[in-house]
Amino acid sequence: DNDLAVKTIAVDIEPPLTAVGSVQRVRGIARLRALADAVIGPDRVHLARRAVASFTRTQSYLQFHGFETLAAGIPLVLFDHGLPVPLVQDALATPLLEVPRDRISWMTYTSMASGYFGPLVSRADSRALMVLLLERALAFDRRRTAASIGLTSTGQMKDEEIYRSPIDLALDIAAVRALGIDDISVYSLEGI
Repeated sequence: DNDLAVKTIAVDIEPPLTAVGSVQRVRGIARLRALADAVIGPDRVHLARRAVASFTRTQSYLQFHGFETLAAGIPLVLFDHGLPVPLVQDALATPLLEVPRDRISWMTYTSMASGYFGPLVSRADSRALMVLLLERALAFDRRRTAASIGLTSTGQMKDEEIYRSPIDLALDIAAVRALGIDDISVYSLEGI
């Protein structure tokens, strides 16, 4: 009796952690082989089509019952836009573009980009990449675009780079807001 009601259901649409983990554990040319094994398989397209059908049924059910839906997903799938088949979404098991969700929060984590690529990618470079990806998302569907911009504490993979200062976080938020996006998420609740 606290008058709280669930209005929005959020779904995190990312490549399966087991596949990501198998790629992260190897180095060099072996990483390319692990990546190919993770995304190319005889059942991949069949499983992807089943996932789209399942998510679409769930989406319809939630909308019918008055729920708003939000999906967090990787911007790499935007490269499927305009293609006759969803190659990236099928390969990564991330059905984002084909399911009519109310909002898509694009995971453009600047903290991870600069962390994984070390001295090759600065915070400013990561921010510029974030802006480019979000511009592509806005061109795809301005009304549904939201942004997930980084981590303030350890994430699911346990090795992601996080925001180290409030200044970096503030600069990223300012860049996203300059694009006209006000729906911004930062993960986790603990951190800087």
